[in-house]
Amino acid sequence: MSFPIQINSLPYESMLTFRLLGSKQGKTPELLRWAVLPLFADNKLVSGTVLLSMSALEELTEPPTPGVSDSHRQATGVILQVEFPDTHRWVYKRPKSLACSLFITPPFEELHKKIVNVSQKHSVSFLTDNEKAFLWSKRHSCNKDNTYLHLLLSGAPQWTPEDLSEIYGILEHWPLRNPEEALLLLSDCFQDQNVRRVAVQRLEQLSDVELEGCLPQLVQALKLEWNLNGPLILLLLSRSLQSVRMAHQLYWLLEDARETNKHYQSWYSKVQAGLRYCCGRQLRQELENEHQLVKLLMAAAERIRMADKAKRKDILKHERIKMSDFFKGGVMCRLPLDPALLVRGVDIEACKFYNSNAAPLGVAFINADSLGRNISIICKTGENLGQDMLVLQAVRAMDRIWLESGLDMRMVTYRCVATGRDQGLLEVIPKAVTLAQIQQEWGLRGPLREDTLEKWFHMWNRTEEEYEEAVMNFLHSCAGWCVATFILGICDRHNDNIMLKHSGHMFHIDFGKIMGNAQKFGSIKRDRCPFIFTSEMLHLITVGGKMAQRFQSFVELCCKAYNAIRRRCPVLLSLLELMTGAGLPEMKNSQDLQYVYNNLRPQDSDLEAASYFTKMIKDSLCLSLPVKFNFLIHSFGQSLKARQPAQPVPSPHTNIQEAVIQKFSDKGRTVTYELHVKIEDGYLTCERTFSEFEMIHKELQKKFVESLLPEFPGWYKLSFTASRRMTLLNKYLKELFNGPCKGNEVVCSLFLDGPKTHTAEESKKDLAWPSKPQIQLCMTYKDLKLTILIKHLKNIRMPNGSCPDAYVVTRLRPDPGNCSKKKTNMVRNSSNPTFNELIEYSDVQSLQGKVLELHVKSRGTFLAATNIWLADRRMGTDEWFPLGSSSV
Repeated sequence: MSFPIQINSLPYESMLTFRLLGSKQGKTPELLRWAVLPLFADNKLVSGTVLLSMSALEELTEPPTPGVSDSHRQATGVILQVEFPDTHRWVYKRPKSLACSLFITPPFEELHKKIVNVSQKHSVSFLTDNEKAFLWSKRHSCNKDNTYLHLLLSGAPQWTPEDLSEIYGILEHWPLRNPEEALLLLSDCFQDQNVRRVAVQRLEQLSDVELEGCLPQLVQALKLEWNLNGPLILLLLSRSLQSVRMAHQLYWLLEDARETNKHYQSWYSKVQAGLRYCCGRQLRQELENEHQLVKLLMAAAERIRMADKAKRKDILKHERIKMSDFFKGGVMCRLPLDPALLVRGVDIEACKFYNSNAAPLGVAFINADSLGRNISIICKTGENLGQDMLVLQAVRAMDRIWLESGLDMRMVTYRCVATGRDQGLLEVIPKAVTLAQIQQEWGLRGPLREDTLEKWFHMWNRTEEEYEEAVMNFLHSCAGWCVATFILGICDRHNDNIMLKHSGHMFHIDFGKIMGNAQKFGSIKRDRCPFIFTSEMLHLITVGGKMAQRFQSFVELCCKAYNAIRRRCPVLLSLLELMTGAGLPEMKNSQDLQYVYNNLRPQDSDLEAASYFTKMIKDSLCLSLPVKFNFLIHSFGQSLKARQPAQPVPSPHTNIQEAVIQKFSDKGRTVTYELHVKIEDGYLTCERTFSEFEMIHKELQKKFVESLLPEFPGWYKLSFTASRRMTLLNKYLKELFNGPCKGNEVVCSLFLDGPKTHTAEESKKDLAWPSKPQIQLCMTYKDLKLTILIKHLKNIRMPNGSCPDAYVVTRLRPDPGNCSKKKTNMVRNSSNPTFNELIEYSDVQSLQGKVLELHVKSRGTFLAATNIWLADRRMGTDEWFPLGSSSV
């Protein structure tokens, strides 16, 4: 075969692809076998024999992409002999870099803006051919401040030796600012080994923790390493020698890649063998033990999953004995989830399988540390857990960005490791239950109630301080997961994959549907809201007289978290882009990456993004009822009656240990009962009437699940004698303080201080006109455009004290043509409404002499107003302005 190509014009990384086709008369040719062969090795042309792999086994329609797969060496039967005559003396010489020609022409303002706008797309896959060519043509005006190196190099028209001299010059003089830039230079867009060496040199500066954060992407990038002493392989092996944790994670990532990617199975096996050779005898034996344990667990999980439902319990009894036998003779083993988790046995009684379609196996291991708690994990088969690993990695990356930005979202994530094709292990978070388990206390009507979360929080948090802390944990973590699930398009959100810890932290599980790929009822998407934020969750964070402050805090937190990720969107995009070729079911190509990019909206300003995300919050609340019906349907399908309700654990230190009525006294028409209360450090006595006991029970019904409270002795069960009432009340008190209310400070204060009642003066004060109505704004002025973000109002009331349907009207004075009037949408029935709406005025030549006039109205009725002299204001900051009670 002769190719009309000059050998010395080809890149060193060129590959030969062989495809063996076969056909019968009148039929389309079929691919029988295939092979790939590096054209060069050790600076010479490669000659020799090539073994062709069977296409049927590889399930190929096209040959694999270039890379050192070595899959052809596994094939048998079909051999090609490859020789290059008359070239045995020819040697490949890699070009040397030329003096850098960048930055010769500083870009003028319009060109600078155009370069920045193109570079704002961040990913090579988002650039058109014209945009790539534009960046390369303007390379003399490009620098690290207006574009990214990987975008600039993507526009290079040829990678021939003549062009490489200039490309290498750019590489030498371009400082890589962030790890994500280096990571993108390891994608399949750049196969030149010098480019990859520069990327690895930047990654060498990362700490072990930072390198672990992108380890799955680096394992995928190993496909394009040219040989076993490549820079990326040497980096990962050297770090593995310094860190057991790094070696441990790298081993299991290579194991998963080897099992799931047949094209590169031989190559990954070689890298894994190199790791096993380097890591030492003790760690090598530890990894072998883990491998055997995982093999045993997955075999048990698969047998349970494939068995009939009626036989699963019997299979579990048999398999848990085999798992326990693994640890006979004092064997101890670490878990693939984390090398710090050392276990010495299996808690047989705690092993179970879950009532879902996949029937995953739950295993409780006995901690090797006698003071440590048992370690529970879930073994899953039949599902690709690589996607779950990617989502959790992305969420952890977001959390790091938030913490670096000064935002503690109090996020909870769990460990997840894919151990092979469609199998893996997941960590079980202790003291956490699903939202479905919380709602089941009310049966099938539980998902439709508003107070389920509030009562569950009261049940587990026994003091006012604990309850408030739990609510704030929920507020922060819920905001973080709202942002994360929106950006990643996480769907299939129902009440069995939303979990809450007793401490109030909320988190999501099960990420089989991402990038907006929602399940459907016919042609209707089941997930129609941007993310899950229901009226039930709103009720939890706003109950207790703090509605305005908490909801406004929630909105502010969501907007800040969203903007923090937007500003660092290359971090997230780089993690996702390198996984598009990892064989994940819903992260396949640039279209999935485009979905995330569209949700990040990097072209928006912070004010525009805050306004947009506030609209998403309001849309989620508007769609709350359909979401709850979805919860209801799911609960019905999962047969909640078979579940056991989560019972609270009695507090070891109780405020009320016992409450007994010792006697009663008849004072005219009123009978008072003397209550003798035993508390932690002594006794207290107080007097209560029967009606006060009844009011206390009604208060308890507001804070606790009714089914967990004892039945109060109503009037229809009582005789006319006070002694009979005392007997029944004592029975009620005994059941109450041996049940969910034991040790709860809220209950303690109710019995000792009595139920709270509003006096006439307090009621009058509640209806009084608030003294200081205010409005919060954030204003910017750039490129002759004045942008006003109208954020919140507080203490706005109608003249009769009721809540208004408020909206804000603005005018920019002077306004000779009377054409500057603009207004927001209406927020109904709120004295502290949240808007986060943008008002824009274009072609504003100067702020000198300009006045912003704001009127707050409700259905045409004037409520309050203010004038703001714009020349005196500091732009770009949030500021509260007092509102007057007359038009100004």
